[in-house]
Amino acid sequence: YRLAPGDIINVVIRGLNPLDKKLQISMDGMIVLPNLQPIFVEGLNLELIEKKLLEVIQIDDFSATVNVSLNAARLVPIQITGAAQQPKTIAVPAYTPFSRVISLVGGIRKDGSFRDITLIDSSNIEISVDLYDLLRGKNTFNDPILKNATRIHINDIGLTVAITGFVGRPGIFE
Repeated sequence: YRLAPGDIINVVIRGLNPLDKKLQISMDGMIVLPNLQPIFVEGLNLELIEKKLLEVIQIDDFSATVNVSLNAARLVPIQITGAAQQPKTIAVPAYTPFSRVISLVGGIRKDGSFRDITLIDSSNIEISVDLYDLLRGKNTFNDPILKNATRIHINDIGLTVAITGFVGRPGIFE
């Protein structure tokens, strides 16, 4: 998880000057700790921030330890269009996987495709998702993490086949 403006982190410092503080990353990607210069953390993960803080603090206190954890992730807008039960724009935590979002719009309509869902992120990178891999319990399902301003489009159902008779799962399949 890469931090960005709006994320809230917990910073715990033990040593000569202990500190236990919640900090929100500012719009310019900085955090400000008492008696220290602002530190740029945007795009870093928690481990790198710990190392960066420790380097600065150990100049005055070599016995110091630092622990950084995520308190609350920023909310990112996601637009869901196409064959969703309730197409709309919603805000979800930045670390939300794709598979958790479909239920927030009521699921997929009967005329919607489980096999042909398109994700387009803010940098126009397009990913095609096939939910059948998840529904069948395959370990190979790639569940993308949603980024800021991702657009999810549930396409119309494609070609189908009806299966009846003495079969394990009768029905209409895409």
